[in-house]
Amino acid sequence: MHFFRTIKDTARHIRCRGSVNSKSTLSLQNYATKVSSRSSNSLNIRMCFITEVDFDYGASGGVLNDQKMISCLKEFGNVDVVYFQRKKYRFLSIAFLVFIFDTVRAFSKPYQIYFSRGLVPSAVMAMLKPFFKHRKTVHRNQAAFASSEVKYLKLSPIDSFIRYFLFRFIEKTVLPREDAITVPSSVYKYDLIKEGVEKDKIFVIPYYVENEFFEQPIKHAENETFTFSYIGSFHAYHDIAPLIEAFKILTQNNRNVKLVLVGDGVQRHKIEKLVQKRELDGKVVFSGKIPHSFVPSFLFEVDAFVYMTRTAGMSTSLLEAAAAGKPIITLRKKGDSSLSNCFRDGKEIYMVNNLSPTQIAKALERLYTDSKLRISLAEGARKVALENFNKKATLSELEKLISAVMAR
Repeated sequence: MHFFRTIKDTARHIRCRGSVNSKSTLSLQNYATKVSSRSSNSLNIRMCFITEVDFDYGASGGVLNDQKMISCLKEFGNVDVVYFQRKKYRFLSIAFLVFIFDTVRAFSKPYQIYFSRGLVPSAVMAMLKPFFKHRKTVHRNQAAFASSEVKYLKLSPIDSFIRYFLFRFIEKTVLPREDAITVPSSVYKYDLIKEGVEKDKIFVIPYYVENEFFEQPIKHAENETFTFSYIGSFHAYHDIAPLIEAFKILTQNNRNVKLVLVGDGVQRHKIEKLVQKRELDGKVVFSGKIPHSFVPSFLFEVDAFVYMTRTAGMSTSLLEAAAAGKPIITLRKKGDSSLSNCFRDGKEIYMVNNLSPTQIAKALERLYTDSKLRISLAEGARKVALENFNKKATLSELEKLISAVMAR
């Protein structure tokens, strides 16, 4: 387990080292200057951020994205937070009722803008709006429509049918009543416009990656044991099983490789059993969750990053891997071009067309054997992240949003 013991040492090492070349150092300095040079004139807005994400569950992608948004909002005023406390209560029904009550209580207070992540709090506030004048609400979407994600939850046909049409009803009822809607990609903006949402209500607020990820030098030499990595949750829609099958194919060629899986979730036990069945113990390592502060140094240690999921949206861990200068293998998603809209296949990212283990194995083999491609992808990915997923870009678009909402 020397690999994991070196993470903390590597973090200290990175802080003492510069980037590999002066060009990347200059880019990083420009990035830091841009972030710090934003106007210090705060709008002093009183805001409330309401989210269906449970902050008590630790550093998941949803939690991190919400916390980053709250951090940005604090640049413009005071922010109070209401979140779904699922972990605090024994029964889901009690947690849900408490969340609804907290949402109603928050909406009764005179905040100037309410930000909502999730259809439930947005629906509650939409129903209350006629009784509370001058309330400004902003719905925060992770993709175009939550209803489009139901098919990935692997529910029974009846449950899927009910949930899909319930979500569609709420979307059609709630979204027109919002003062603004945010999406992380222009692709989702166009999807909403096609559904009849007013163009002027939709704002693209990109995710951003912290400076610590950009500070790492890009690796030009692989480890003695070439290490692929995954960071994320273990849910059915994360499609880790095809990756395991592909990795088995790769190891049959006597490749000196390892796959490290970081994270946890309901499907972990199933994946562990699959690893045992494929006789990959020792080749596939389950590290569990690690503190988010350790992720930059973890990424420095690995040679490549793999992320397979059919769901719409932009993965936080994938963007962090791009910022860290890792060559990335991911799935080309049908009907969702948010990723390919930013990253060019073969230039800044390596995309496979489906979840065929054979095709994924070919991608793994390609990155394992082609050092020039790895370095090219790593440098390209970092450039895209530096230009599109920095805090300055998020703050700039958020300021436009707040100004527009307050003017209505």
